[in-house]
Amino acid sequence: MSIRASFQAVSEFWKENGALIKEIRDTASTTKDIMRGLADRVEAERKDAQELVSNIGKITFTIAQKRDTKDRQAGLLAEIAETKEKIQKYRDDPTITGLLNTKLSALYQQLGNSYLEEPVEAMVTFTENEIAGIGVLLSNAELDAEARQNMAAILNAAVKIGEVALKVAVKLTA
Repeated sequence: MSIRASFQAVSEFWKENGALIKEIRDTASTTKDIMRGLADRVEAERKDAQELVSNIGKITFTIAQKRDTKDRQAGLLAEIAETKEKIQKYRDDPTITGLLNTKLSALYQQLGNSYLEEPVEAMVTFTENEIAGIGVLLSNAELDAEARQNMAAILNAAVKIGEVALKVAVKLTA
């Protein structure tokens, strides 16, 4: 028995248990605040994405002028998507995810550097099916009051918004 058979030991155990309960309550409160903040950020991103999707076909995009730059951007987008999938797959291995996050940073830097190469304003035509598919992703990113308390729902909504951005970005490299 790990608790000695004495009043002192039992009362100390009870005191430690009370401290544990307080820590759990404090953590739950902090977690709730963190979840609310994350849900608010996801909602703000969803609204930004909705505004972008609503204006597709009405606005011009700044895109790469040269075909080889577009091809390189498309390849980087594909590699970024693949690396994100690997990070999710190996999320429980800090060594692998650390290496993959380093690779992801380098890929984003390469993608960012590609924006500097002779950009041009152009109208990019999205088909009705592409717009509808993006709209479905966006509607899947909506969080109701209950979902705002659920980490998986918040993460799923953020992933859907990321998929919207990826689909638009891939189309801009076509």
